[in-house]
Amino acid sequence: RAGREALVEGRPSEAGARFASAETAFSRAEDGVRNPLSALAGAVPIVGRTPDTVAALAEGGVQVARAGQVLSTALEDLPGGVASLAPRDGTLALEPLERLAGPVRRAAALTAAAERSLGSVPSAWVPGPVAWPAGSFARQVGDLRRTLEAADGLLRRLPDFLGRGGPKHYFFGAQTPAELRGTGGFVGAYAILTVEDGRLSLGPFRDTGTLPSVDPSEIEPPSEDYDRLYDRYGGAGFWKNINMTPDFPSAATAIERLYARTEGQRLDGTIFSDPAMLATLVEATGPVEVPGVPVELEAEDVVSFLANEAYAVFEDPVARKRVLGAMAGHVLDRFLDGAVEEDPVDAAGALFDAAAGGHLLLHSADPSTQRAFERAGIAGALVPVAGDHLAVVVNNAGANKVDFYVDRTVRYAVRLLPDGLAEADVTVRYENDAPDQGQPEYVIGPHPSGSEAGEDVMIASTYCGRCRIHRAVSDGTPAAVTLGRELGHGVVIDMVRVPSGGTATVSYGRTVFDAWTGGPAAGTYSLTFQGQPTIRATELEVEVVAPPGAVITAAHPSMEVDGGRATWNGHPGDRLELEVRFARPLGLRVLEAAFPYAS
Repeated sequence: RAGREALVEGRPSEAGARFASAETAFSRAEDGVRNPLSALAGAVPIVGRTPDTVAALAEGGVQVARAGQVLSTALEDLPGGVASLAPRDGTLALEPLERLAGPVRRAAALTAAAERSLGSVPSAWVPGPVAWPAGSFARQVGDLRRTLEAADGLLRRLPDFLGRGGPKHYFFGAQTPAELRGTGGFVGAYAILTVEDGRLSLGPFRDTGTLPSVDPSEIEPPSEDYDRLYDRYGGAGFWKNINMTPDFPSAATAIERLYARTEGQRLDGTIFSDPAMLATLVEATGPVEVPGVPVELEAEDVVSFLANEAYAVFEDPVARKRVLGAMAGHVLDRFLDGAVEEDPVDAAGALFDAAAGGHLLLHSADPSTQRAFERAGIAGALVPVAGDHLAVVVNNAGANKVDFYVDRTVRYAVRLLPDGLAEADVTVRYENDAPDQGQPEYVIGPHPSGSEAGEDVMIASTYCGRCRIHRAVSDGTPAAVTLGRELGHGVVIDMVRVPSGGTATVSYGRTVFDAWTGGPAAGTYSLTFQGQPTIRATELEVEVVAPPGAVITAAHPSMEVDGGRATWNGHPGDRLELEVRFARPLGLRVLEAAFPYAS
């Protein structure tokens, strides 16, 4: 843990020493458990599994510590050290990324070897004080292996994405979550970003309203599901609603095809950012001036200004987008010119956090690069998942900016049943604090399209994996909803209206198939929650109840466990993965094994 912290904080020399100490300690532990006494204990049924488990843990620890040393040495050997990874003079250096690719691949291989060692750990008849940490360590190593493999893919593909083989051109869209769309927000302004040999050049920001739209039948849709769900709103031919899908690769593909159709230019990909992303850059580079505004904006002021206050300061939409686009370009230029050179590690960490939170989305028209983005979790994809899945996605249908004022609380109660089934209740509560006066009509309305002043009108879509919806209720009354599918996920779609100062609650009952894996004695339930970037973070409450007769034996570290019940509360971010393991009590299983007829 100390080695990891030193590595993440940009102290590779100290990290290498820590990892070396860890390897020595794990090796000593492995030698200690492989002794004549342990061999004798190994001959005893049940008891013999404990030293085998400890030995496998120690062997896995050795491999992980070696992986840490490989990474530490690679960073220490970079010409210029960790600082060489920071942008400078408008350029992202490609050579350091290429130098790191080999070591990261070797570290991934060592971690995979550790995972194989831990895969040999017995899963039954091991005492809890040994079994639980063994399971926890195995899961952490699995996560680390996937992270390193994703990093390996990124390092191999990023040079090409950054123009190593020639100039690349990307649609750079600015999302505003004050008017929600599936990927995060309405894209009101865009620029074309050109990248060659790591040097970035951002063109002027323009209003997407100046781009011509076409009938969706003239554009090949990203998928049949996209065509079926979104063509009624203009689909792949209408700029204002082109990103209603929560699957960013689908939205980006539609954008690239529409831009080529209307502007005659083939794009190499699409990038979306939002005010939270810009706030991250301001935090790294320092306060920013906005033309026409007498004060400098600190990082903590950026989101509220861009998503709300700017509409009152710049009432002319064209002027507002021009000024804010210039501001965004200025911040990006400062970031690329080396303003983060003194602390590149923190700046890179903040950038990755923004990407992980869905505030920076990347799409490449090159399939290999796109796969690397998806493995790294920065593609904003509605990905297939094993086990249970939940996502709550809103598209603003009121033509206003009141999503800035809306709080969202999601409660998910799951009751696990035999044979991998689960019964689940999803309850979503929206609270709208938008005023009905005192703000520009552009922000709060009213609008002739059907929203009152301050009213939030939304198309609310709730996603699952393999499930069947059997109940839909809106504010206590049975609701008429639309059922559909998108990229392998079931979705229930509801029109929800929340007046100024009001609340709305919707709930859905569903049966989930293949929610958990295992057998009559023990099993594992997994849940993937995919969030939507919003101004006010979604509050999530999860409750998982084990099958009848079972108790929860292990759960995600942030969950609270009480017998057969596990709970989680907090802000899930862009993606949250929870796992709950349960089993019938050991004593009962022993009795059933000894007296099978009695059971």
